[in-house]
Amino acid sequence: PMTGDKVKLLLAEYLAGKRLDSGKDIVSFTDESIKKILELSQGNTRRMLTISGRLLDIALEKEKTIIDTKIIEEISNL
Repeated sequence: PMTGDKVKLLLAEYLAGKRLDSGKDIVSFTDESIKKILELSQGNTRRMLTISGRLLDIALEKEKTIIDTKIIEEISNL
């Protein structure tokens, strides 16, 4: 079964492959947001990546460097 640690690893690997500039900081996910992503995705990898991608888009639009549960609540209300 998927755990919070496995989600972190999955996101880190996925995002590392998408980075254009390895010298720039990447948006961080809080432990609480990782748990919420796991809950919302019901452990489905494709859903996790879709949700995470949307969260990254919102974080970039709002110039946030950390994805927390507040940002997740925003997409949950859409």
